[in-house]
Amino acid sequence: MDERTRVPSWLETAAAWSWRLLLVGLAFAVLVGVAMRLSLVTVPLIVALFLATLALPAARRLTRRGWPPAVAAFVVVFGGLAVAVAGIVALV
Repeated sequence: MDERTRVPSWLETAAAWSWRLLLVGLAFAVLVGVAMRLSLVTVPLIVALFLATLALPAARRLTRRGWPPAVAAFVVVFGGLAVAVAGIVALV
């Protein structure tokens, strides 16, 4: 190739990155579309993962103090439910 038809290196780099960004954007759009179609499943799953993440430090603290993991998880879950019910009762 002669100098007149050569593409600048910055343009080659920009083209390579633009294709990658387009593919990532397309994959994200497909994932969002699938998640919206499965929202009956995904919303409760996301809420459950969020609640499990919130409960993990308390359960770890109890297991470090010598509690069996199953008992620690039971206490944290039912303690959280008790707090939620108490909050609802206080509002009513």
